[in-house]
Amino acid sequence: MSRRIHLSLALLIVGIFVIACGSTHALSVRMTQANNGSQITLHPGDTLDVALVGNPTTGYTWEVRPGAEAVLTQKSAPEFKADSTRIGAGGMMTFRFECVAAGAVTLLLIYHRSFESGVAPLKTFAIKVNAVKK
Repeated sequence: MSRRIHLSLALLIVGIFVIACGSTHALSVRMTQANNGSQITLHPGDTLDVALVGNPTTGYTWEVRPGAEAVLTQKSAPEFKADSTRIGAGGMMTFRFECVAAGAVTLLLIYHRSFESGVAPLKTFAIKVNAVKK
């Protein structure tokens, strides 16, 4: 009987250890214009997708402003998915970032025409990212 209790207790401890170790999975978070001005906590290894409405056929495009590179690395070029197959259709532009280090930064994107200098962006998107180690 005592042996069964010890075995059960050992299995319980191993189970708790496995569950605790399994909680290190990376998180994937998606944010939109509705999250503008908000704050988020991430961990190194997490993925952050930022999806913003835009229409590059008008000359306007979303651009990531420098300043968050120490914590967030852009994983690829932004993806644009049109709302329809019509020529000139607007749609959703998605940026994908990976959290690569702990720290606090502001991620800033601007919607502007890159060929117009001295003109304020039409829209901005900013979030505060607090990245902490697990």
